Amino acid sequence: GNLRIPYVKFDTQEIDGIRFKTGNDTRHHLWPETIEALEWELRRREKLPKIASSKDIFFLTEKGGDPLWSRTKTGNYKNGINKRWNDLMQRVRRDHPDFHRYSFGKLRKTAAIRVIELADAEAASMILAHGIPSEDKILAAYVNIPWQKLYAAQKAYGETIRPLLKTSSPPFEQP
Repeated sequence: GNLRIPYVKFDTQEIDGIRFKTGNDTRHHLWPETIEALEWELRRREKLPKIASSKDIFFLTEKGGDPLWSRTKTGNYKNGINKRWNDLMQRVRRDHPDFHRYSFGKLRKTAAIRVIELADAEAASMILAHGIPSEDKILAAYVNIPWQKLYAAQKAYGETIRPLLKTSSPPFEQP
C-alpha cells in the first residue's frame, strides 16, 4: 500500500526501493501479470482527482484519489489494501464456502516460505526486507547484495503459480 511510483522499474521489471517499516533496501522481480496490473493501475489513476500528498503513491482510492494506505492523525494506519483483500476473501467464500479465510499478511509469509524452498534463508530474508541477512551491519558497504538469487527464486515461484493466475475474461475488466 505504500509503494511509490518511482520504485517500479518497468524497463527492468522490478521494484527497487525501501521497506518503509524498517527503512531497509528491498528489490523484487515483477511477474508479467504484475506488470500488467501495475500498468492498468496507472491508467486508472489518470481518471482520479489529483491530490498533492498522494502524487507518487501507487495505489489510490477510486473516489477521492487518497492513498489506500496512510497514517491517520492519531498515528494509526488506514489500510485500504487489507480491506480489499478481505472483500476478495468474502467474495471467494460466497462461491466456495469451505475456502480458508487467509489474512493479507499470509501473502508475505507464503512468499518467504516459497523463496526459502526455492533458494535459501538469505533470499527469504531479502524478500522480507528485514535487512542485510548477516550479523555484519556494514557488509553491504563492501559487497554486492545477491539480488539476482532472490530474482531467480521469485521467477521460479511465478512459474509454479502462473496457471492459477489465468482468467477466462480480461483480468481487469469490471464484471
